[in-house]
Amino acid sequence: MDGIRLDEWIEDTPPRCPRCGYDLRGSPSLVCPECGLKASVGELSREAKRARREAMPFQDVNWRVRCGLAVGLGAALVCLATRWAGMTGVMLVVGAIGGLVTTGCGAQAFRARGLSEHARQFLRQEPELVLAGVVTVLGLLLMVGSIWLA
Repeated sequence: MDGIRLDEWIEDTPPRCPRCGYDLRGSPSLVCPECGLKASVGELSREAKRARREAMPFQDVNWRVRCGLAVGLGAALVCLATRWAGMTGVMLVVGAIGGLVTTGCGAQAFRARGLSEHARQFLRQEPELVLAGVVTVLGLLLMVGSIWLA
């Protein structure tokens, strides 16, 4: 067992089987009762660190979604103002860039939902998918709408 027992686990997440994700807390051995994989403490530690790295880009995903909403609403106002002023070139650029940024911010939450269960333990909060959907649609509407209005 690499000289370390599971009851002396030092990672801040429970040891999970690298193959099936089974929680090995309280397990008397390093053999997964779910799939039968015999793992070393080093493998379990690497799996915990991998899950943490996988989750790191999504720590502030809801904040990014809200920023995307602000960018999208601001870009929509600029697009409307430039359309009324007859500056269709500016409207196209603002609509395209604002739409891309807004869509990207909204899509981050959907990508975070695809994390493994082990990695999702490291998220501070679950992604707000309804708001993310609204932001993603707003971004798409900005891109399409600015082309349509031009």
